[in-house]
Amino acid sequence: MWIGVALIAISLLGLAINLYFAALIYPLPGWVGRGLGGAAAACGVDGGSCKRVVTTPYARIFGGVPNVAVGIPWCLLVIVLSAVYLATGTFHVRLPCLAIAGASVSIGIYLTWVLIARLREPCPL
Repeated sequence: MWIGVALIAISLLGLAINLYFAALIYPLPGWVGRGLGGAAAACGVDGGSCKRVVTTPYARIFGGVPNVAVGIPWCLLVIVLSAVYLATGTFHVRLPCLAIAGASVSIGIYLTWVLIARLREPCPL
């Protein structure tokens, strides 16, 4: 059971980060942008450096599609599948999810390296 709860918690954090970056890329309703910006400021995130990061080609490694356009649906899918797991004890599509999760971690490590070594931007997310 703790695995389902942990997956939901981690996915909610990933969803919040993806939504914050989406707010930097796309014009979102004012209250959404203010809410995400306020949460980011409370966590000590500077929107300026993160805004510069989302304008680089590294923010679009999926054939020109912004990373958040892949990240948001992925986080939502994991939340739904984890909720189903908590309710039924069955985790559907386990192997494809593990493969995608492994790829996500690899991409995250790569993007962290890019942020530190290539872009030299202090975006803390």
